[in-house]
Amino acid sequence: MADEIILNPADSVAILTARGVAPQGHKVALRTMAPGEAVIKYGQVIGYATAPISPGEHVHTHNMVFGEHGRDYAPGAGLAAAEAARDRFAGPQDSFLGYHRPGG
Repeated sequence: MADEIILNPADSVAILTARGVAPQGHKVALRTMAPGEAVIKYGQVIGYATAPISPGEHVHTHNMVFGEHGRDYAPGAGLAAAEAARDRFAGPQDSFLGYHRPGG
């Protein structure tokens, strides 16, 4: 999946890095999900499937809804894994095409 980022091994969705079945930045299913099944992103529940979802299908408000679930308030617990996923897709470093002048 060259055009997708998986942020956590437990995720049921990946994030598109280029336009595909959905806009860049949207979610696509990594596996089959049944109605009522939790949708996992960042290793956390972000919603529930409202219809059957097939692998590779766009996951958004048309087939997912937010709902009550337990919350694990462990900020940054998955940060290292998310940074590693991000770094695999890092492009050229930002640069400034200008002149450095003393004083700013």
